[in-house]
Amino acid sequence: MDCFVECGADLVLVSASGELRPDALAAALERCPLVVVRPNVGYDFYSWKTACEAYPSFADRDCIIWTNDSVIVEPHGAARFLHALMRADGDFVGATDCLRYGRHLQSYLLKFSRGAANSKEFHDFLRSMNVHRHKGTIIRRLEVGLSKALGGRFGVMAMIESSSFSAREYGRRRRTLNPTIDAWADLIAKRGFPFVKRELITKRGVERERIEELFSKISESAQSDKPGGIASVSVAMTTFNGERFLREQLESLLFQSYPIFEIVISDDGSTDGTMEILLEFSARDSRFRILKNSERLGYVKNFEHAIRACRGSIIFLSDQDDIWVPSKTSALVDALPGRLLVYSDAELIDSTGATLLASFDQAKGLGRAEPGILAILNGNFVTGCTIAFDRRLLGYALPFPDCIPHDRWLSLVAAACGGLYRSTSILTRYRQHGNNVLGAGLSLLNRFERAEVEPKAAVRNRLDFCRRRASFIHYATVALGRLLDSRDLEDAGRLERFYSSYENAFVRPASTFFVLSRGRRAFPTNSGARLIRKALRSFIGYRLDRHFMSER
Repeated sequence: MDCFVECGADLVLVSASGELRPDALAAALERCPLVVVRPNVGYDFYSWKTACEAYPSFADRDCIIWTNDSVIVEPHGAARFLHALMRADGDFVGATDCLRYGRHLQSYLLKFSRGAANSKEFHDFLRSMNVHRHKGTIIRRLEVGLSKALGGRFGVMAMIESSSFSAREYGRRRRTLNPTIDAWADLIAKRGFPFVKRELITKRGVERERIEELFSKISESAQSDKPGGIASVSVAMTTFNGERFLREQLESLLFQSYPIFEIVISDDGSTDGTMEILLEFSARDSRFRILKNSERLGYVKNFEHAIRACRGSIIFLSDQDDIWVPSKTSALVDALPGRLLVYSDAELIDSTGATLLASFDQAKGLGRAEPGILAILNGNFVTGCTIAFDRRLLGYALPFPDCIPHDRWLSLVAAACGGLYRSTSILTRYRQHGNNVLGAGLSLLNRFERAEVEPKAAVRNRLDFCRRRASFIHYATVALGRLLDSRDLEDAGRLERFYSSYENAFVRPASTFFVLSRGRRAFPTNSGARLIRKALRSFIGYRLDRHFMSER
């Protein structure tokens, strides 16, 4: 209850356990404007129905939340998670979902927007509610029924989706996986999830001490947070001869809707006026911490240097030449609870600030696709300047490998741990100019204006590309090591063979089968028609390609 009070909520407590003790009633009345005692009939859903009937002014609230006492709570993480839940964009949002009996939100923590709570569908569901005594019936009729009743109009959104876990890793089929029971330890350790079902102790033999040990990691992470459960944000930036656009980038950091705790900038030996600009801003604002490298580190290790120096519980990455939208920090902080890394879309601009592409993700062809570990092994879909991550990710990601870009490595690790999330909001103006260390690339901006390539050269280029891609996938898979579950490891091996088999084969039926069976996950930017063409093209190996070219 204290976590909800901290979030500014009005509480209605419904007790179905008989008459409350005087001390318990007094404690409840200190926090709750209304306490209702009722018989234990109809389980939680009838208690929530009772609360809505007893407190009709709920319809005037921005949102209402249903919860129960079936979970043990880590208070530091819970306050942060509840803040994010209350500010989530969806009309019908739950902490987790489950696919058993059909996709539905698990009912221990549900949020309804004002529109959903005042809808005909919501009130029809309350009126039609019947008393059920068997748990399986309650799940089918009420949990699944509620998601069906509201899902058609409002959609169903889970802060953590069960589909982000490998069911095979927990000895389950995808439709029987219950993340709060089967994956509870990974929910805490990898997602910072602050809730644990009590039945793990009462019915499944999990020791309370083990839960407390895992919860302590969340508490330690929260020690760097500001009072009141507000996460502290660090920005890690690197610079090298960036004086031309640096001021505009730094000014955009100072006008963010969610306060930034510190801005750590590691300069890699600039010889222009970059250091003078950094010292000027450092004198203006004490949040700037300037690090000057005694020798060149290169952009990957320079970012690692800046990130290691950050003290906040949430770390944003920043380039030296972009512009942040004012709502960027608040939007990504709200999206982060229950995840390790979130990233957003970006608008591409030129050196003058004029728009080149309104949406970088649309230009890449992502649409609604959510790239996972297989897609990121196959291509970099996560742009560093759009990233925010929970510092717990560093426990898995440090030290950074030399041969993998820092943003791709962080997204690979987050995806391997199941904690990667893509926001479709455009929160960064991503500048493209002649001095970018890495940028969107002209090949993307001119993807429909590619020059014709002489056929034999095209075959040689394809061979070189396949060699490089296979080598990278092998290196990244080895670097990820134990973070990959058995399914991801198997898929990574098949993706590597998809490229490595090209060099010495006449025909490659296994590659065609790979595209047909895993193409959506490996090539998320390809349409169905393009995947079919890719499947057909992948049947031909280099030796047959070379034979055709020699016949010309």
